[in-house]
Formats: sequence, C-alpha cells, structure tokens
Amino acid sequence: MVGFGALIRTALAELVARRQVFHSEADFQHELAVQIARLDRGVELRLERPVRVPGARPINLDILLRRGGVQYALELKYITARLEVSVVDEEFMLRSQSAQDLRRYDILKDVIRVETLIEAGVVAGGMSVTITNDRGMWSETRKIGPIDEAFRLHHGRTVTGNLAWGAHAAAGTVRGRESALVLGGSYTLEWAAYSRVDAQRNGEFRMLIAEVGAGR
Repeated sequence: MVGFGALIRTALAELVARRQVFHSEADFQHELAVQIARLDRGVELRLERPVRVPGARPINLDILLRRGGVQYALELKYITARLEVSVVDEEFMLRSQSAQDLRRYDILKDVIRVETLIEAGVVAGGMSVTITNDRGMWSETRKIGPIDEAFRLHHGRTVTGNLAWGAHAAAGTVRGRESALVLGGSYTLEWAAYSRVDAQRNGEFRMLIAEVGAGR
C-alpha cells in the first residue's frame, strides 16, 4: 500500500502535466484533491475540514486524507508574483501577493499545525506543500539582519526550534503574527521544480514540501 506522503508526491508529479499554473490557492487545492482521488480510490478526502484539538481551537485543514481509519493532514500554500500568461488557451492573471515575510511565517505555521495534530493523536502524519513563482521565497537574501531572518525559507536552510521576529520588527508589520513559532522537528528546505511557462518574468514555479511524522 502506498503511503500518504508518496501518494501526494506522485499526485503532484502527475498534476503538472495538465495544470502548470493555478488561478488561486483554492484552485490548487481542488485540482490536487482530484488528482489524489484519481490515483487512489480507497482514500477519503475532505477539504477545509475542521479538526478538534484538545484544549485548543479547531484547526481547519486544507485537505484531510483518510484510509482504513488512519488520517493524514495536508496544508497548502500558493504564493504568487505578478504573471499574465495563457496556457492551453486558458488565461491566467496572477497578482503579486508581496509581504514575503508574512508568507514565510504562514508556511512554517502550517508545519507546526501538522505537528500539533500529530502530537494530539488526531493524524498519523502530514505535509505542508507550497507552490510559488516568487523567486524571493526560495532565494537567499542579500539584506543584513532582515526582520524575518528566523523565518527565511531559502533552499538548503535547516529550520528548527524557536523562531521569532527580529527585535526591530514594527508592530504594524507583524500584526496578527506576533507570536514566536516553535518547531518540534528539524526540516531541511529543498525547493524542487514544479513548472515553467512562457513569460518574460515570473514564469518559473517551484515547490517546497515539508513532511511531518509518518512517511517522512
């Protein structure tokens, strides 16, 4: 029986053949769920599933997978830089989401959400998957002491432990994300190619996978 992690990786590898670009994160979520279902009809899928954690607020998972009573959590991010392109007669108009520092924080928070669910015994394992055409997400910064230094996601970096904003971070900049993040595990970040479309700028899409618990 193929593990959940391997199943999702295979789904992503096959998905790119028909979807090189997505209109939105919801579009990505739906198409990946469809691809997983095509590969394994024995897997139950629930999108935007609220999951209760003892002593905490429910967590809304992007996709919850279940097979034979075993559950697996899947969190997704689709982060875009400006791109207008036509792919197989379908027009895509992606806006720049900017605020890269906040996007990095949110990706790492997804990993912690999966860790929390595993610790609570709700799921056996999980995965965070990010697809982006914003090269700032996978490239190392030239800035000295950026406020999001702890949250940087450049290729080859290992993230673990307590991660907090720089002392000079303005309150308005990090509003709603003030809390430090504490990763239980250690993750070496490896960005892989997802797709490339014909565009002068921002036509390259890369993918980051952080697998947690069972199937790692």
